[in-house]
Amino acid sequence: MKTLKEKQPDRIKIGLEIHVQLNTNKLFCGCKGETGTAEKGRFSRTLYSTTGEFGLIDPAAIFEASRGRVFNYAITENSCLVEMDEEPPHPINEDALKIALRVSAALKTTLLDNIFVMRKIVIDGSNTTGFQRTALVGFNGSISLGKTEIGISTVCLEEDSARKIESNSNETLYSLDRLGIPLIEISTDPDIKSAEETIEVAKMIGQLVESTGRTRRGADAIRQDVNLSIGYGRVEIKGVSKLSQIRKAINSEIDRQENLAVAISTLRDRGFSEMQDVQMLDITEKFVGCGSRVIENAIASGRRVYGFLLPSMAGLLRAGKMRIGREIADELKQYGIRGFMHGDELPGYGIESDLVDFAKNALSVGKTDSFGIVAIRAEERDTVKRVVRERINKIIRYDFSETRYVDERGITHYLRPLPGRNRMYPETDIPPFTVGPEMMREVKGNILKPYAEQVNDLVSRYRISKQDAEAILKEGLTGSFARLADIVEGRLAARILIHTVPRLSRDFSISIEPDVLLRLLSLLAKRGWERYSLEPSIIKMHREGMTPEEVIQDPAIRPLTEEELRDLVGRMISSMRDLSEKHLINEIRRSQERPFDPSLVIQIYRDLKKSSADNRSFR
Repeated sequence: MKTLKEKQPDRIKIGLEIHVQLNTNKLFCGCKGETGTAEKGRFSRTLYSTTGEFGLIDPAAIFEASRGRVFNYAITENSCLVEMDEEPPHPINEDALKIALRVSAALKTTLLDNIFVMRKIVIDGSNTTGFQRTALVGFNGSISLGKTEIGISTVCLEEDSARKIESNSNETLYSLDRLGIPLIEISTDPDIKSAEETIEVAKMIGQLVESTGRTRRGADAIRQDVNLSIGYGRVEIKGVSKLSQIRKAINSEIDRQENLAVAISTLRDRGFSEMQDVQMLDITEKFVGCGSRVIENAIASGRRVYGFLLPSMAGLLRAGKMRIGREIADELKQYGIRGFMHGDELPGYGIESDLVDFAKNALSVGKTDSFGIVAIRAEERDTVKRVVRERINKIIRYDFSETRYVDERGITHYLRPLPGRNRMYPETDIPPFTVGPEMMREVKGNILKPYAEQVNDLVSRYRISKQDAEAILKEGLTGSFARLADIVEGRLAARILIHTVPRLSRDFSISIEPDVLLRLLSLLAKRGWERYSLEPSIIKMHREGMTPEEVIQDPAIRPLTEEELRDLVGRMISSMRDLSEKHLINEIRRSQERPFDPSLVIQIYRDLKKSSADNRSFR
């Protein structure tokens, strides 16, 4: 028997799967890639497990099928018969494929010139077909983290899953708005050694993909899965949506495994080697009116209360960090079975000591033993027996491998068994896509630089701030910015794109086409009016339906000259007592329709005030 010391890992191994949505139409139809569109109807499906390419059934598929749930789907305005699995998929979206190839090339992978779409069996309801379509684009690449090279095992292009709306133990409602949105999946080798490195790698890869300017925005647009091993098998932590959550998830999982290993070592020291068949005793009658709201509600709904022995587990179910009880409870929850209680937490939850003594006597609980209590339907007994037996027998072998999810607090919970190779088989409805020489030249001739290098290039070339450079890359504005910066200086071009245009859209619902913006800015720049006349020109064009050529002729958008401002400020100083700089700017804006340079107003104001003071001193 291996001791805990022998099981301690030499080092932590961490790998990442990063999923980034692309801002294109959907991957296998022409529907728009967006979320939140209106619902048009609903339908239901029940999904069943099937064999993979090698004729075997994947354990994750077996698990999901055993839960026996019904899946409901909300049809949305941006979904069609393809998402409903009532029409074959269309050819792969070439726009999305080019983006994936560019990203793959930037990660120094070997690019494939023939793209084969595969089916990945997924029957948790997140796809109406019972599988997810995915295509390998590149493999065997790397990304530099300081002096360390982090391997990139694969880059895939796949369809995103349906968006979960609500769920209970029997049914789940999904929306089809997200289903089919192109998703780049980037998988690293297990070369990462700490939570901090994991965050850094996730950030670097996410920024690289965002710098294409073709990624979607939103809470679920970028998602990370963390693969972690500390010597007890690989654990996949699904759906870590925020970088700040990665650290919590990794630390939580390491803490869980280390403490679970201590509990298992103690359990083995007590002579426990295997969980035999779980014998369940019906103790319902004794617990009627027991004072536990959970138990009373269960009995009132027709459920029965069962007790079962947990040999050698006293003090290991919920004592300090010994949490074998949570291991059992988490897996039972996946079958809709809640309210599992055990001897380490009783008396409690309304169950008094006399009922605890009764349960111990009825179940022949020894000094080092404990017991569990569940309130379930009679037909759920076999599920409880199997989950308790298989869960204990798995972890007693120090096999903690599985798929888990992370909650808002960063704590991981059981989700399902790890999937394996038996979930893959070829997609027969989509022919292979050949990446021809022209497309390959286009991809390799336009390889993305590392994100940090792109930022530095923008800063040095256009003399803009690092913050503005990062915003331009994140919002995919590199091309638009370069065109504007050919007309005006870089800092002004950045301000127009990052601040002026978004603010006009937000405050006035104004949307200006890029070509129109370029024409207007060029006309203003020829007259030297670009800095202060752009915004009023855009507003006037929007309100009065003008073209750039027409609005440039309007006297109202010509900035006030220095002479006009000097005369205006002089009259205000003479007529208004205690006129401050702030009030002066506001007063000119209130009284004048034409734009002006506020900094020039302040300079004139200070010059006139100083001149007036000097004259009084001379007299």
